[in-house]
Amino acid sequence: MGHGCLAGEYQAALDEVYYKRILREDESYSVKKLGAYAQDLSALAAFFPQGWKQPEHTGLSVAEQGWLLAAAAFRLMSLGRLSEALAPRAADLELSIKIKDWKGASITAQNLTDLHLPLGNLEQAAASARQAVAYAQQAEDLFLQMASYASLGRVLHHQGLLEQAATAFKTAEEKQAKDDPESPRLYSVWGAQYCAFLLDLVALVNNHDKYSKAEIAKFGIENLLLDFSAQETIQEVLDRGMYSLEIVQNIGDPLSIALDRLSIARAQAALKQNQAASSSFDLAVKAVEESKRYDFTPSFYLSRANFQLQQGETNKARQDLDAAWAIINANNMELYAVDAHLLEAAYHQLIPNNNKPASTNNKQK
Repeated sequence: MGHGCLAGEYQAALDEVYYKRILREDESYSVKKLGAYAQDLSALAAFFPQGWKQPEHTGLSVAEQGWLLAAAAFRLMSLGRLSEALAPRAADLELSIKIKDWKGASITAQNLTDLHLPLGNLEQAAASARQAVAYAQQAEDLFLQMASYASLGRVLHHQGLLEQAATAFKTAEEKQAKDDPESPRLYSVWGAQYCAFLLDLVALVNNHDKYSKAEIAKFGIENLLLDFSAQETIQEVLDRGMYSLEIVQNIGDPLSIALDRLSIARAQAALKQNQAASSSFDLAVKAVEESKRYDFTPSFYLSRANFQLQQGETNKARQDLDAAWAIINANNMELYAVDAHLLEAAYHQLIPNNNKPASTNNKQK
């Protein structure tokens, strides 16, 4: 393919080599089946001689340029290279708006949100999430409206605007039920985002005595606390995880399978089903490692480390913390770093100074 691009035959290289041979057309074989994100990105580099912000446009339509930008950004994101993925995503969004491709604009704005959030760019994440909702409405696409509202809910969750987050997730599920009445609940990535929100809400409620009335008001959860049952909510998360897992296993989406297993593991841990939770955490971590989606992987290590600390398994927790830090530090994932620091504090409370193993990372100290 590189030879074709060097010869200026970009259209032939895209159509005959990359699309037909490497991706095997709509099968996306190289990434979906093999998880060969790095190798696939190397192949795409031939279309970007000036860097990832702009593909060579000789002979390629605006839509094809946007497709290449989206493909490059997705592979960079999957490899954890989030900062590098921002430029091609932003360029792709500009092209989608230029040609009034509102579906494409909504998808790309959601993907921008997924880049900004782990980097800790909460204001930018919120802005792109709201853009995604607006473009999905312009496209009059119920599926994209569901996905964009769930994405907005995730951002609001991390901003601490919990009542607004609950409203966004509720709207997302209403769109899901309207779009697909046979599967009315959120599932896959969006279902996992909602489950994470519900479990964090349970944790907040269980520790509400540690917060002042002013702090409770700041979280915006007064109405959410009315008739709230932590136990019922945890069981709901477990049910939702099982529901989604059955669907995504039939689809064969590795990342969604991993996320659902994580939701199940966290719910089992909250229900004190420790043996089942331990097994589910291991399955979740194995699944996300096999998916090779490094943009999601730190949260799996951190969740399992948190469970291991609760079980007093400090050596295992240390290994997972170090694995998470390696990815966080390499890719400036500030959002995950917050959780990692909190777990470090919990770890150091459990381990006397003279018994602490040397950490493999330095940045978190």
